[in-house]
Amino acid sequence: MSLRRVGITVAFCGLLSAPAAADYATGLTAFRAGDFAGAVVELQVTAEAGEADSQYLLGQINENGLGVPQNFLRAHV
Repeated sequence: MSLRRVGITVAFCGLLSAPAAADYATGLTAFRAGDFAGAVVELQVTAEAGEADSQYLLGQINENGLGVPQNFLRAHV
C-alpha cells in the first residue's frame, strides 16, 4: 500500500469520527454544566455507535442517578 493511499485512508477516517467527537464534546459540556438530561441526549447517539468515552459518561450518569433514575444495570451496559 502506497504512502499516499495510507494518508487518504487516515484522512477519511478522521472525517468520519469528527461528528462523533462533536457530540461527545457537547455532551461533556452539558454534563460539566449540570445539564444531565441534555448530556444524555447528546451522548446517547455516540454511545450507541460505540464511542467509549460517551459510554463511560452515560454509565456514570446512570450509576449516580444524575438527571435520570439511578439504574445500576443500565450503568453497567
